[in-house]
Amino acid sequence: MPRFLPIRRNLCVSVFLLSVCLLMQFQTSVSSARSGNTQFDIRQTQGSTISNRTPHWSPSGQYIAFESTRSGNPDIWIMDADGSNPFNLTQWDENANQSFSWSPDGRQIAFTSQWAGSFSSDIWLVNSDGTEPINLSAQLGLSDGYINCTPLWSPDGNSLAFFDDSPSKGDIKMVSLSSFDVTVLTGNLAQVDMEFTWSPDSQRIAVSSLVGSEGFRPAIWMIDVESLNSRDITISLQEQVGSEYTLKFIPYVDWSPTGSEIAFAVSYMGANLDIFVASTEGNGLTNLTSNLEGTSTYPVWSPDGSKIAFHSEHEGSFDVWVMDQDGANQMGLTSDNNTKEWFPAWSPDGKRIAFEMCYESCSFGGVNGPSDIWIMDADGSNKTNLTGQAPQ
Repeated sequence: MPRFLPIRRNLCVSVFLLSVCLLMQFQTSVSSARSGNTQFDIRQTQGSTISNRTPHWSPSGQYIAFESTRSGNPDIWIMDADGSNPFNLTQWDENANQSFSWSPDGRQIAFTSQWAGSFSSDIWLVNSDGTEPINLSAQLGLSDGYINCTPLWSPDGNSLAFFDDSPSKGDIKMVSLSSFDVTVLTGNLAQVDMEFTWSPDSQRIAVSSLVGSEGFRPAIWMIDVESLNSRDITISLQEQVGSEYTLKFIPYVDWSPTGSEIAFAVSYMGANLDIFVASTEGNGLTNLTSNLEGTSTYPVWSPDGSKIAFHSEHEGSFDVWVMDQDGANQMGLTSDNNTKEWFPAWSPDGKRIAFEMCYESCSFGGVNGPSDIWIMDADGSNKTNLTGQAPQ
């Protein structure tokens, strides 16, 4: 089953969401269809300030999609898993293209297209060979100058969940890709939605949010996409943490492949972020990284559910780490205090990890500085720069 990574909302955030965050923070034949696309060598970039970011494996493990400014505009690119044959999937669109996800069959990519000079954005679908782009927001009547962003395919391929910033408040919505009916998943919840992730059976969505009319507290909602019944499991989590601690911020949530647990990063009592796991009912809360100094965040389960990859600044700068699902056998896979290695992505077979290496003058996520897509074996060996602009 393909893995669906927690999404970084990037520039596709309303001004209000930005202010809140600052207060806390294919199996398809690509090569045969590329003849109509301009070819680029994205590795001829020594000394540049090109940003290559957010690697996402295709469900087959044959390709890696990523965001890059190689063409001068933020675009979605696809390359073979060894870095060869890169091409610009969204070269026809002059807007900033980002925040994307693969369809489970690898035939399409859904992405966010941000209007030039604006926070407004639409969701598009495009075949993974770059053909037949469709403005889904326009088709749904949602291309109205507001924000539609961060599309995330359901594991069964039948629906897309996405964020829609309407005039009243932002909500997580779901569109059926057969009927194109739109369902508001969080309409009855007074909250600011931050991140979301599908359950492996496509029946529920976990939403990380901020709730409260006076001040905000973090919440993780479990929402049944059929009945729309919702439950805030954070109440149970707060009880387990104890009254001496206060949960502050939950930026990332990832569902275990078995569907029985979630991993998430949480800040409590103003401290750095740590990685916790809990059952989807909110029980069995465990801090897996309490022994690591600094922030540990962005947990991603391995495809078999036995391990969790994450990034941590325990050794002074962000590195990619891996640990057993219970927090045992923690191991830093990268170690370079002059760079930041973060946002790991497991290959579908669990044997390799792609990640982003960010160089000097780099902000969180690599937006304002040079960065590359790297790959390594799951034990940290055989590191390879796939986009090749490491400083000489």
